[in-house]
Amino acid sequence: MAPQPLTPDRIVAEALALLQESGLEAVSLRRLAARLGVQAMSIYWHIANKDELLRQMSQKVFQDSMSTMPECQSWQDWARVYGLGLWDMYHRVRDAARLTFSVRYSDDDFRQIGDSLAAYLTRFGLDAGQAIQLHSSIQALVIGWAGFDHTFGEPLGRLIEIEPAMGDSLDALIKGWDLKLAMGEV
Repeated sequence: MAPQPLTPDRIVAEALALLQESGLEAVSLRRLAARLGVQAMSIYWHIANKDELLRQMSQKVFQDSMSTMPECQSWQDWARVYGLGLWDMYHRVRDAARLTFSVRYSDDDFRQIGDSLAAYLTRFGLDAGQAIQLHSSIQALVIGWAGFDHTFGEPLGRLIEIEPAMGDSLDALIKGWDLKLAMGEV
């Protein structure tokens, strides 16, 4: 059987497998090359550097999470499904929250995210700026709760059930957005 060709998709998939097995600290181009059965320099033909690898890994995790979202009938439905999808992703993919914060996103990355969100959410009456702010609000809320859970889960869990509290916080955020939009404040 001939070896699989080295491609950016294969490199990122193997990097995500390494992340899942050993955590973010273990993800290095040298370890990745060993897993792929190539020299580390071979990876550079496809991915410029570790920052680019982390960016592509983060994008793949996010895209996979978004691809499982059902069609929504309102921005409120989307916000809830999106928040719960992020919560699931931050628990399913090891160190996903740390990966998210370790990436140096470019202006173009943010523009693409904004354009994608605007294209989807404007059909529910939000403008592009509101779509980005809503997305960022949900992302911040969920990643904060995920950080609490990963860092303080057991002791904090004795005081408060973390996942239901995150869900309640998400619902409150959506209701607050609903009110602010109705009053024309966002």
